[in-house]
Amino acid sequence: MAKYARSAQMRPLKLDSQSVSAAAKTLSLSFASDPLIRWLNRNPNGPGWESLETALQQWQEARVREYAVRGIGMEAVTGDENPISLGVCFLFPPKSQYRWLNPLWWPAHLRVLWDQYWVKPSEPFADQKRVETMMDTHYASAKQIESRYPPNSLYYLEIAAVRPDTQGMGVGGSIMRWVIDQLGDSPCFLECTNEKNIGFYEKYGFKLVDEKKLMDTTSPTSTTFYYMVR
Repeated sequence: MAKYARSAQMRPLKLDSQSVSAAAKTLSLSFASDPLIRWLNRNPNGPGWESLETALQQWQEARVREYAVRGIGMEAVTGDENPISLGVCFLFPPKSQYRWLNPLWWPAHLRVLWDQYWVKPSEPFADQKRVETMMDTHYASAKQIESRYPPNSLYYLEIAAVRPDTQGMGVGGSIMRWVIDQLGDSPCFLECTNEKNIGFYEKYGFKLVDEKKLMDTTSPTSTTFYYMVR
């Protein structure tokens, strides 16, 4: 796997069931021990994203489909005849993709609507009050950062995730090089949820501009959002 990981290639994320399932598992496993995800868990000593519980997988798959429709979904794969997914990222451009105008995207849009209004999958482990705290902080901070730039100019890197068994093998670097190429001279921000990863993003031109601590009045524990801009 190490040999293949170091020669990872980037390609648009497909929305067939196998590709969506693989991307969803990568998201769960890569963030299972993330400080934010552990803080959100209403039972920190119990099971979490590493369990790949069925309800979690359904929620992650819906998330993958929505992000791929609303933004740009890419995956890092092995460069052989039968590519294996190694990582995934979702980048949101400043402007809408207007994909609903393209009939080729209609099935994907319909599936997203089906998930949102009929299936309604939910993350099975999170404390909802903490989720609300997280989302309030996210929207307020994003609005503040966006105000510093001209309208419709700022990209948002939603997620960059690699399979745990390929970490340290260059897959993350392949993803970030694609991101940088896609951005060109356009600005971009991200929310780093693990202080240990700040240095990694700094290698690709991102700078730490703000920190926001997330706290719950019913518990002494907290976690931090690290906002970075390129």
